[in-house]
Amino acid sequence: MTAAPILDVADRLRLSTCQITATVAAVLKSAQPPANLGDFNLSMATSRRQRRLHRRHQAAGALRASFTLPQHAVVHWDGKMIKDSLGTSEHRLAILVSGGPDHTGGKLLAVPTIADGTGLAQAEATATALDDWGVSDNVVGLCYDTTSSNTGRLKGAVVKLEAMLEKSCFGSNVVTTCSSSCWEPSLLRCLAPPGGPVDTKFQDLKRRWPQLDTSEMRFLFIEDSWLQELRDAIIEQLQAMLARPGKDHVLREDYRELAQLVLLSAGA
Repeated sequence: MTAAPILDVADRLRLSTCQITATVAAVLKSAQPPANLGDFNLSMATSRRQRRLHRRHQAAGALRASFTLPQHAVVHWDGKMIKDSLGTSEHRLAILVSGGPDHTGGKLLAVPTIADGTGLAQAEATATALDDWGVSDNVVGLCYDTTSSNTGRLKGAVVKLEAMLEKSCFGSNVVTTCSSSCWEPSLLRCLAPPGGPVDTKFQDLKRRWPQLDTSEMRFLFIEDSWLQELRDAIIEQLQAMLARPGKDHVLREDYRELAQLVLLSAGA
């Protein structure tokens, strides 16, 4: 019951699992010479399982056939420990890709089970999903949670994934994070420095503050037109996010602070 043509006919004619199993058994018995049904696996459970698997493969093939590669893709991933139907905990990794014009809202690529939550396991699963969908060459940015398994200098998922992709997603490419931006610490130190007296950069800024010209504030200057359009879109989105009323749109304080700092640095 693993032959694709038989499974296609069964679905097209809307045959039940019992009907298709009985039909296949009758065909085998009517062969010359008659086949021994004991040599074949014709159980109802096997037929049902194979039909579900076949439908899943058909749906996956249709989705991949309709998928259009974004010219500049940003990869998103996040892992979580979940329990399966038997109550066994396992590591799951959701892998998405976003990029215009067709996938600005994100496209789910895979949710594989990984051996553990290490950076290497996450990077390998992400690289495999990118290769399967043919997105690897179009990746320009990474979006991830700021955990040590992602941001580790030697064994983090970012470092491992860049090595597998054979490209750097830093510098001219965009690297963002889900929980905070990679340049949030710089903004926080410059625009909202911590109150702790042991922070050397804050103490240095405090000592030099009287010598700085604070009469005119300089904002981020961008020359490239496409970056200007991106900045304007980000400003519009963040302003709308901060202006949303109601309990359903409450923004966490650290996210709100980050949004305000981005707007300030972008000249909004």
